[in-house]
Amino acid sequence: MAQRLRGALVEGTYHKPSHNLTAYDHYLRGRWLMENTATPGQPEAFEWLEKAIAIDPRCAHAYASIGWELAYMHFNFQPWTDDLRRRARDHLEKALEFGDGDTTMQSMAADAYACLGDNEQAINQGKRAITLNPNDVQAIFGDGLALAYGGRPDEAITLLMRAHELDPQAPGFMMENVAECHYMLGN
Repeated sequence: MAQRLRGALVEGTYHKPSHNLTAYDHYLRGRWLMENTATPGQPEAFEWLEKAIAIDPRCAHAYASIGWELAYMHFNFQPWTDDLRRRARDHLEKALEFGDGDTTMQSMAADAYACLGDNEQAINQGKRAITLNPNDVQAIFGDGLALAYGGRPDEAITLLMRAHELDPQAPGFMMENVAECHYMLGN
């Protein structure tokens, strides 16, 4: 058991957003701003994430965070332009290039691709995230969303309920998505 735990800890160090502590600090500051401010596309958040990329051009989590935020901007009544979609996809492609094997990054990419309407890519990334960590609540939830919006709400319900079972204290919006799936099915 101790050997497996030690191996998991060592493996986990390979999937940190950056091995450079300054880049990692910039990434964390950008993520905090994205998650804790009401302004969509918070310019300061993008600045911190771009600084992380400037220091560590392989910082997959910074690329994924920017791609995710750009993909979500249209939900916040931002103009939905081809340029915005292209920028989101460019950042997601870099994230996938540098973050292969990282559950969190794969899950973020799945969610962002679903927002961009690329359901096949969203489902593929969601499945990849679950393959990497079958008990990661965010990965299961992300794959559930990808399936729901990819036209497979019946399969999505199973995953969304599994995510809720694994983390019953998770935000209420998880159950909201289950209700949406039932609506899609005409229940």
